[in-house]
Amino acid sequence: MVSIHWERGLTMEKISKLLGCSLSRTLYVRISTNRMHVRHVESRREAELAPDRPFTRSQLLIAEFTVAQRLLKRAIREVSGGFGLAPVIVMHPLVTVDGEPSESERRLLLDLGYESGARYVAVAAQELSDGQVMQIARDRARLCA
Repeated sequence: MVSIHWERGLTMEKISKLLGCSLSRTLYVRISTNRMHVRHVESRREAELAPDRPFTRSQLLIAEFTVAQRLLKRAIREVSGGFGLAPVIVMHPLVTVDGEPSESERRLLLDLGYESGARYVAVAAQELSDGQVMQIARDRARLCA
């Protein structure tokens, strides 16, 4: 039998918030030349990682898909602690040829997110605040309900 000891000041609201942060996984991923900056929006934990081998080439932000996928999976584990639901990922490529991601670049980023374990992936053309990232996640949850 499990017994629960309530600490002074520990309310259901605090417990709910703690569980929400550990189970919720909304990630904002900014990708630049051979670097990924990943932020867990709920907990505000961040990781900036570089791969062992480059994934960028002169004309492609992600030329080596497998290298980028391994790096993203590692970043997800780092900021999420490896526990919780499949993440909602909002990808933001910081380097594009024409200022906005092309259809091919969008497809590549979507595939990268889904192949890395996301339950939903969105691609953003501009920098987003945490509130905007959360709004994208809430909108998606409403569509799935």
